[in-house]
Amino acid sequence: MQVQAVVVDSPIAALPLAAPRITVRDNRAKEYLRECAKSTSLTCILDYLPRRDRPQAAAQILVAATYWRLAMDDAEEAELRRWLTGLWAVEPDTTVTITTTDTPRLPTTYEAPGSGRLVEPQMFGLLAPPDTGSVPQVPYYSLRLWDSGVSWADLQPTRGPIRWKLLDEAIVFAERQGREVLLVLGPVPQWASAQPNRPNEGWGKGAGGPLTIEGERAFVDYVDAVLDRYGERIDALEAWNEANLPSFWRGTPDAMAEMTKTVYDAVQARGLDIDVYSASATTRVAGSIYRFFPAYLRGLEQRGWPVDGFAVHAYPDADGNASDMAGLVAQFKAYLAIANAPDLPIANTELNYGLAGPGDKPHRDIPRKFSEAWLTRTFLDSIRLGLDSTYWFAWTPKYYGQLGIQLNPSTPDTIRAWRTFYDWVVGSTYLGCTEPAGSVLCEFTAGDGERFWIGYADDATVVDAPAGASRTCELIGRCGPTLGTKIVLRPRPVRIT
Repeated sequence: MQVQAVVVDSPIAALPLAAPRITVRDNRAKEYLRECAKSTSLTCILDYLPRRDRPQAAAQILVAATYWRLAMDDAEEAELRRWLTGLWAVEPDTTVTITTTDTPRLPTTYEAPGSGRLVEPQMFGLLAPPDTGSVPQVPYYSLRLWDSGVSWADLQPTRGPIRWKLLDEAIVFAERQGREVLLVLGPVPQWASAQPNRPNEGWGKGAGGPLTIEGERAFVDYVDAVLDRYGERIDALEAWNEANLPSFWRGTPDAMAEMTKTVYDAVQARGLDIDVYSASATTRVAGSIYRFFPAYLRGLEQRGWPVDGFAVHAYPDADGNASDMAGLVAQFKAYLAIANAPDLPIANTELNYGLAGPGDKPHRDIPRKFSEAWLTRTFLDSIRLGLDSTYWFAWTPKYYGQLGIQLNPSTPDTIRAWRTFYDWVVGSTYLGCTEPAGSVLCEFTAGDGERFWIGYADDATVVDAPAGASRTCELIGRCGPTLGTKIVLRPRPVRIT
């Protein structure tokens, strides 16, 4: 990789960063490999290099982190700043621009598998806890069973028989609606946890594990019992929920890779047509996903990639928006590219906006105008990103304070927006998108061969109307003629024919 950094407003006009090979004594190299393999810290190597070599190594780390979009925590950023400031003899706020050549191209934010993709109902997934008794009033393809009282910890709270009642009822709830089922495995029952007295972080004491030896055997038995009881009444399994967060998993990434293989092997041994998705990773906690996900992918690679797809939770920060979601999915795809992961479906299995965090960022309720816009943009961007499906969190019987965008019987405008957008795109063929004047305009072909476009912009933006456009329809169902050669795009997507 040939790399050059240009330091703006500095006496150093240009600094080549393609350093000569740094020599490390054999014993130090072995120590580095042993310790840094455990820590997964981006800057771990700096502790094992001679001081004279650390500035150059820090520069290389900066290049890699920038190019591969790898997240760093505050301590790692401070460590790099310390050595780079010494290297360049400039102030810490100096602007650095990095260019690269001869390196593999990462997926761009909106890069999809290509034009000609049929938009199928499976794009629209939903969490709708069956135990509430509230039947969703929107069309969707698959029900993700989580936050529904049907986790491993819920079904087997003590050693002994599994309490199937709630999961039986949840699967019947989906079947009566004609929906497929995605069941999430985990978290850890307290009795199977190696840290059984760790305080409850929302999922019960010890729910993050790791598993005891007995717990490991119990997990195998639990997976076997689920498959033997339900078979193909379950359509997909997600190996674990948000395994990069300690509240859900405190074991190693490699142990989670082994558990994923356990699930995959159990499905294969029975010859079942059930898709196994990786443990999901949530992208909003940058340091957490960096420390877990690459190592987890290495574990999957070592086991022959025992998955049928990858799961991500691309939640933006509490103050984020739909554009931020798309960028987080792009980062997730970059991790897959770095790992040379196989080209398998990617499912965004949980998504909403305005959820509190990270840190002390407060929850916020999203105004109705943006609720309709961001919900429908989420599915449009999922198509653009080449995702296999996106699961909205969640349909609820009434206002649910954790969520920024509400979807319940008391939100008729949001329900209508979902239904309208679903009708617009399902059965059509996606042809690609352009971004005139910062807006987004995506082209489709309907089932009857008619071409149409769906467009939006963060702010009111005047753009050229597509050639031959004569009609514009809104999410509320109102349509009118497209007058002249210009159209105005706003946050709520519109359909143009």
